[in-house]
Amino acid sequence: MVTDDYPAAHSMDTEWFAVDEYGRVGRFYTGEDGALPHDAATGFGPSDGVVDLLELDVARAIRFAASGDDVHWREGFRPAPGRTLVGLAPDEEDEEAELPGWAAGAFELRSRSGDPARVLLSRSPLALARVEELRARADVRWTLSVDDLPELLEGVELVDGLFRFGRDHGDDPGRYERGAAPEDPLTVDWIRGPASVAIARTRLPVDFNAAPVVHLADHMDEAATARWGELPLRYTEAFSQRREQAAAAVRQRSRRTLVYLAVLLGALALLASLT
Repeated sequence: MVTDDYPAAHSMDTEWFAVDEYGRVGRFYTGEDGALPHDAATGFGPSDGVVDLLELDVARAIRFAASGDDVHWREGFRPAPGRTLVGLAPDEEDEEAELPGWAAGAFELRSRSGDPARVLLSRSPLALARVEELRARADVRWTLSVDDLPELLEGVELVDGLFRFGRDHGDDPGRYERGAAPEDPLTVDWIRGPASVAIARTRLPVDFNAAPVVHLADHMDEAATARWGELPLRYTEAFSQRREQAAAAVRQRSRRTLVYLAVLLGALALLASLT
């Protein structure tokens, strides 16, 4: 079944999210003709209204920071006003040190217990002067505006904790292949707010770490997904034969049309030579 707004929403590659049987988060890229579960979180899908996936990006950035790759964030991003992530300089004597007094009330701890980097998120937007003041503190490693998260996370793989699934154009619409698996997978319980609920709404009974291929036809019926035209979730032999027969008929008609055109052009040329 294809929803009325599916072509408009799916006119470009779409990403959607699901969790596996252990709650680990997977990101799926439809490509031009992949199936899209109706209930999947996309940020603009038919079941979402508008789901803000900021909390997912915050969780990914914290996982990125925990990998130790945050050393260049300070130089790579200018201070900017707005809600802000703050990376604290590590306390070598006490990794579980209490938050500094300046953070009380205005910030909340977002990193996990035991993470090498302690990351705070401001509860409300900060003025530019306040961000610059924080950057000057000896106990602050970096600051990052949440508006810079898309740029920070662009092209990031493995270190942000997401499993990534994509597909080749022309394959079964429901067939997705996994890329490399992250070493430290992100689980949905580390994502806060409505984004966590939206992502967990599509739960697949598989282990992403052990599944190089996920086929939606194994876990849901066709009515649960949006697809282009009348394409089935899985190409059966009968469907492939019908599609090949239809393509052969088109090729045959094209050849006949070319023959007719050649004959017509020949006749016109002959008439022109006689006048």
